[in-house]
Amino acid sequence: MLSEAACICKSGEKKDQSSLFSPHFRLLLSQFSRAAAAQAKLDQDQSAKKMNYLEQQAELGITTALRSIQTDYERVEAYKVASDLAQQKLQAEEAKFKAELSNNYLALQCQRDLAEARSAELRAITDYNLSRSRLDRASGVSLKNRIIKLTDVPLGDLG
Repeated sequence: MLSEAACICKSGEKKDQSSLFSPHFRLLLSQFSRAAAAQAKLDQDQSAKKMNYLEQQAELGITTALRSIQTDYERVEAYKVASDLAQQKLQAEEAKFKAELSNNYLALQCQRDLAEARSAELRAITDYNLSRSRLDRASGVSLKNRIIKLTDVPLGDLG
């Protein structure tokens, strides 16, 4: 604060301190206001861009998960057919073996092929279920689909 002496003009009259700094103070206030408005506009623009980016990422995640589900479903269907064909081939080979038209080596190969086909089918089913879970996570409905509320989750013994 200025002392009493600083507020006395050359003519010896007292002036109000606020009137001495009024134009300068208004100028500073105006500059600060413009700077704050510019910063607010910049923050708003950045927030809008970030929101747009996050929306694009969410859409991309959902699209990718849907494609994976479709691909994995087709794999399940293909491996199911392969497993059925391997089962039929094994049955035919066992019938030939019983009729002594084949040897045990060929029957064992058919058993191995059937086991591999079933294993591939199970892998495809697992991948399909994982893809469905990824879609749930990407769309944000994982907990809702399983009827889980965060209040239902035990926090454990905190004491």
